[in-house]
Amino acid sequence: MLKVKNRLYISGIDCLMAHYKKFRLSTLAAVVGIVLAVGPENSYAEAPFNLIPDFLMLKMMPAWISPFFRKGYIMPGSYHLQVLVNQSQIAQDNIITYSVDNDDPDNTYPCLSPELVSLLGLKPEIADKMIWINAGQCLQPDQLEGMETQTDLSQSTLTVIIRRPIWNTAMKSGIHLPAGMKGFPACYLTTR
Repeated sequence: MLKVKNRLYISGIDCLMAHYKKFRLSTLAAVVGIVLAVGPENSYAEAPFNLIPDFLMLKMMPAWISPFFRKGYIMPGSYHLQVLVNQSQIAQDNIITYSVDNDDPDNTYPCLSPELVSLLGLKPEIADKMIWINAGQCLQPDQLEGMETQTDLSQSTLTVIIRRPIWNTAMKSGIHLPAGMKGFPACYLTTR
């Protein structure tokens, strides 16, 4: 028996565990250890596992998988996305459909509905010239120079980036500001 810090211990392992609190066995580790010790024949695979590295050979890659290796590729389908315009939220939960581009079958584009485009804050003269496809349900992609879309499925966001020449800066999030109101000067003073 050992005496450590006014306590009696039967063995050196108990002494070790008292000094190192992180050295405690958890219940799960004990159960796994017992199962592996009692039945080692059950802990092996029945058939040998062979790794076939053919999928790593990019030269022999099937044509249907090639779009997944491109940055920003979104599979065709419908997604619930939050819509942002120049980092300002305009719509919380919209169903955005991604369709295959007719000119480039390896590319998809978001189908922006007329209701969603009306929230973007485009200048009226530019909004009147827009071309609609799919029976007037989708904005034709790449028709507006200075407008691009970026989708981040991990954040569930569709960001529409609009450059200043086509964006109505007075309209931000649907709020029209008076013509002379562009902000007000302010002074910020601090004391220690």
